[in-house]
Amino acid sequence: MTPHEVEVSWQQLRQIVHDWAGSAAELDEVTPLCGGAINTTLCLVTKCGQKSVLKITPHRVDRSYADELLQLELLREVGVPVPEIYHHHGGSLEQPFSFLLMEFVEGVDLGAAKSRCSPEESTSFKPTWRNWCC
Repeated sequence: MTPHEVEVSWQQLRQIVHDWAGSAAELDEVTPLCGGAINTTLCLVTKCGQKSVLKITPHRVDRSYADELLQLELLREVGVPVPEIYHHHGGSLEQPFSFLLMEFVEGVDLGAAKSRCSPEESTSFKPTWRNWCC
């Protein structure tokens, strides 16, 4: 377990899945995802095959998820394909985990994507705001 990962009880994960996919949904699989440095990022899979990504922080109120939710909504408004947000919780005394639950999207990281490009394609791509919004 890396320093930013936290153990989350199966009961807590089941409750998050029930809130998202309905009380009949059964959590089948939980897989850690690489990438986050502040939170624990998990792939949740139900028995009927529904997948979601859960970004969760331990035992504290974390308002950064509200910011991330707003940023994703703004990106969607300008046409950038972003995952659908299923649920957001900022944490409370009664429910101490803060989290963001979103659509699972198959993909590759930027390094893998660039390695699939020719040298000309790889060096000619210059990410700017114009590339993202037009």
